Amino acid sequence: MSRRSNPPAKTFGDKVLGQVWDEEVYSLGSIDEQHVMIHKGLSFTYSDYYPDIDAPSGGKFVLFPTGSSYRAHFTLRGTVAGQAGRLTIYETGNGMPFLTATGTEITPINRRRTSANTASMRVFKNPVVFRSGTKLVDEYVSAGNKLSDDIAHLDEWYLAPNKYYLISFIPDADNASGTVRLEWYEEQEG
Repeated sequence: MSRRSNPPAKTFGDKVLGQVWDEEVYSLGSIDEQHVMIHKGLSFTYSDYYPDIDAPSGGKFVLFPTGSSYRAHFTLRGTVAGQAGRLTIYETGNGMPFLTATGTEITPINRRRTSANTASMRVFKNPVVFRSGTKLVDEYVSAGNKLSDDIAHLDEWYLAPNKYYLISFIPDADNASGTVRLEWYEEQEG
Protein backbone atom coordinates (compact mmCIF):
# COMPACT_ATOMS: atom_id res chain seq x y z
CA MET A 1 0.00 0.00 0.00
CA SER A 2 1.47 3.34 -1.00
CA ARG A 3 1.20 6.38 1.19
CA ARG A 4 -0.50 9.44 -0.28
CA SER A 5 1.40 12.67 0.03
CA ASN A 6 -1.52 15.03 -0.48
CA PRO A 7 -4.03 15.80 2.28
CA PRO A 8 -7.70 15.13 1.65
CA ALA A 9 -9.91 18.06 0.74
CA LYS A 10 -11.24 19.78 3.84
CA THR A 11 -12.96 23.01 4.75
CA PHE A 12 -11.96 25.38 7.50
CA GLY A 13 -15.15 26.74 9.05
CA ASP A 14 -15.05 28.01 12.62
CA LYS A 15 -15.78 24.54 13.99
CA VAL A 16 -12.79 22.80 12.41
CA LEU A 17 -10.11 25.48 12.45
CA GLY A 18 -8.15 23.41 14.94
CA GLN A 19 -7.47 20.64 12.43
CA VAL A 20 -3.94 20.45 11.10
CA TRP A 21 -2.47 18.02 8.59
CA ASP A 22 0.39 15.79 9.75
CA GLU A 23 2.16 14.45 6.65
CA GLU A 24 4.36 12.05 8.59
CA VAL A 25 1.47 10.00 9.94
CA TYR A 26 -0.95 11.03 7.18
CA SER A 27 -3.70 12.13 9.49
CA LEU A 28 -5.47 15.16 10.86
CA GLY A 29 -4.38 16.34 14.26
CA SER A 30 -5.87 19.08 16.35
CA ILE A 31 -4.80 22.17 18.25
CA ASP A 32 -6.74 23.81 21.06
CA GLU A 33 -8.90 26.87 20.53
CA GLN A 34 -6.44 29.20 22.24
CA HIS A 35 -3.74 28.13 19.76
CA VAL A 36 -6.16 28.63 16.85
CA MET A 37 -6.80 32.20 18.02
CA ILE A 38 -3.06 32.92 17.93
CA HIS A 39 -3.04 31.77 14.29
CA LYS A 40 -6.04 34.00 13.54
CA GLY A 41 -4.34 37.02 15.13
CA LEU A 42 -7.00 37.33 17.85
CA SER A 43 -4.92 36.41 20.91
CA PHE A 44 -3.45 39.16 23.11
CA THR A 45 -1.20 39.43 26.14
CA TYR A 46 0.26 41.90 28.58
CA SER A 47 2.79 41.12 31.30
CA ASP A 48 4.52 43.18 33.93
CA TYR A 49 7.15 42.61 36.60
CA TYR A 50 6.59 44.19 39.99
CA PRO A 51 9.89 44.48 41.94
CA ASP A 52 8.14 45.82 45.06
CA ILE A 53 4.46 45.14 45.68
CA ASP A 54 3.33 46.84 48.86
CA ALA A 55 0.35 46.27 51.13
CA PRO A 56 -2.36 47.47 51.15
CA SER A 57 -2.12 49.02 47.67
CA GLY A 58 -1.00 45.89 45.80
CA GLY A 59 -1.12 45.47 42.05
CA LYS A 60 -4.31 46.29 40.16
CA PHE A 61 -5.69 46.14 36.63
CA VAL A 62 -9.03 47.05 35.09
CA LEU A 63 -10.33 45.26 32.00
CA PHE A 64 -13.08 46.68 29.81
CA PRO A 65 -14.37 44.42 27.01
CA THR A 66 -15.99 46.84 24.57
CA GLY A 67 -19.48 46.31 23.19
CA SER A 68 -18.33 44.99 19.84
CA SER A 69 -19.24 41.59 18.45
CA TYR A 70 -16.04 40.14 19.95
CA ARG A 71 -16.03 38.41 23.34
CA ALA A 72 -12.92 38.03 25.49
CA HIS A 73 -11.87 34.66 26.92
CA PHE A 74 -9.53 35.71 29.72
CA THR A 75 -6.93 33.97 31.90
CA LEU A 76 -4.67 35.42 34.59
CA ARG A 77 -1.24 33.98 35.24
CA GLY A 78 1.54 34.99 37.54
CA THR A 79 3.84 34.29 40.42
CA VAL A 80 4.53 36.21 43.59
CA ALA A 81 7.67 35.82 45.68
CA GLY A 82 8.34 36.97 49.21
CA GLN A 83 4.80 37.27 50.57
CA ALA A 84 1.52 35.45 50.38
CA GLY A 85 -1.52 37.50 49.48
CA ARG A 86 -5.09 37.82 48.31
CA LEU A 87 -6.19 37.65 44.66
CA THR A 88 -9.61 39.08 43.81
CA ILE A 89 -11.55 39.67 40.61
CA TYR A 90 -14.60 41.92 40.67
CA GLU A 91 -17.20 42.72 38.00
CA THR A 92 -19.32 45.84 37.77
CA GLY A 93 -22.09 46.96 35.45
CA ASN A 94 -21.99 49.63 32.77
CA GLY A 95 -19.97 52.70 33.67
CA MET A 96 -17.25 52.87 36.29
CA PRO A 97 -19.00 52.82 39.67
CA PHE A 98 -15.98 51.48 41.56
CA LEU A 99 -13.28 53.66 39.98
CA THR A 100 -12.18 57.19 40.67
CA ALA A 101 -9.75 56.92 37.75
CA THR A 102 -9.03 54.12 35.29
CA GLY A 103 -5.25 54.41 35.58
CA THR A 104 -2.83 54.16 32.68
CA GLU A 105 -4.13 52.46 29.55
CA ILE A 106 -1.71 49.85 28.26
CA THR A 107 -1.34 48.51 24.73
CA PRO A 108 -1.88 44.73 24.59
CA ILE A 109 0.50 42.70 22.43
CA ASN A 110 -0.91 40.58 19.60
CA ARG A 111 0.62 37.10 19.97
CA ARG A 112 0.67 36.66 16.18
CA ARG A 113 3.44 39.09 15.38
CA THR A 114 2.53 39.37 11.68
CA SER A 115 -1.06 40.43 12.44
CA ALA A 116 -2.30 44.02 12.31
CA ASN A 117 -5.29 43.20 14.56
CA THR A 118 -5.60 45.23 17.75
CA ALA A 119 -7.43 44.20 20.91
CA SER A 120 -11.02 45.26 21.37
CA MET A 121 -10.67 44.91 25.15
CA ARG A 122 -9.18 47.94 26.87
CA VAL A 123 -6.76 47.34 29.75
CA PHE A 124 -5.73 49.83 32.45
CA LYS A 125 -2.91 49.51 35.01
CA ASN A 126 -2.97 51.00 38.52
CA PRO A 127 -6.55 52.30 38.65
CA VAL A 128 -7.78 54.31 41.62
CA VAL A 129 -10.47 52.21 43.29
CA PHE A 130 -12.93 53.44 45.90
CA ARG A 131 -15.12 50.33 46.22
CA SER A 132 -15.57 46.93 44.65
CA GLY A 133 -18.29 45.35 42.52
CA THR A 134 -19.56 41.77 42.44
CA LYS A 135 -16.81 39.46 43.69
CA LEU A 136 -16.07 36.67 41.19
CA VAL A 137 -12.80 35.33 42.63
CA ASP A 138 -11.42 35.63 46.16
CA GLU A 139 -8.39 33.43 46.73
CA TYR A 140 -5.51 33.33 49.16
CA VAL A 141 -2.28 32.60 47.32
CA SER A 142 0.83 31.42 49.16
CA ALA A 143 4.19 32.95 48.30
CA GLY A 144 5.85 31.51 45.21
CA ASN A 145 2.67 29.92 43.85
CA LYS A 146 0.89 30.67 40.59
CA LEU A 147 -1.99 33.11 40.70
CA SER A 148 -3.96 30.84 38.39
CA ASP A 149 -3.78 27.55 36.56
CA ASP A 150 -0.95 27.69 34.03
CA ILE A 151 -1.59 24.53 32.01
CA ALA A 152 -5.22 23.46 31.68
CA HIS A 153 -6.74 26.98 31.46
CA LEU A 154 -9.21 26.01 34.16
CA ASP A 155 -9.41 29.62 35.30
CA GLU A 156 -10.62 30.98 31.98
CA TRP A 157 -13.35 33.61 32.17
CA TYR A 158 -15.72 34.55 29.35
CA LEU A 159 -16.07 38.27 30.03
CA ALA A 160 -19.32 40.14 29.38
CA PRO A 161 -19.16 43.18 27.10
CA ASN A 162 -19.44 46.72 28.50
CA LYS A 163 -18.67 45.70 32.07
CA TYR A 164 -15.56 46.59 34.04
CA TYR A 165 -13.43 43.92 35.71
CA LEU A 166 -11.06 44.79 38.53
CA ILE A 167 -8.16 42.43 39.21
CA SER A 168 -6.10 42.98 42.34
CA PHE A 169 -3.35 41.19 44.20
CA ILE A 170 -2.62 42.49 47.67
CA PRO A 171 0.30 40.91 49.56
CA ASP A 172 0.11 40.25 53.29
CA ALA A 173 3.08 42.56 53.90
CA ASP A 174 5.31 44.97 52.01
CA ASN A 175 8.20 44.10 49.71
CA ALA A 176 6.71 41.24 47.71
CA SER A 177 7.80 40.90 44.10
CA GLY A 178 6.21 39.11 41.21
CA THR A 179 5.03 38.88 37.65
CA VAL A 180 1.50 39.21 36.35
CA ARG A 181 0.49 38.12 32.85
CA LEU A 182 -2.93 38.82 31.39
CA GLU A 183 -3.89 36.67 28.40
CA TRP A 184 -7.04 36.57 26.33
CA TYR A 185 -8.39 35.85 22.93
CA GLU A 186 -11.31 37.59 21.28
CA GLU A 187 -13.89 35.44 19.55
CA GLN A 188 -16.45 36.90 17.19
CA GLU A 189 -20.05 36.12 17.99
CA GLY A 190 -22.90 36.39 15.77
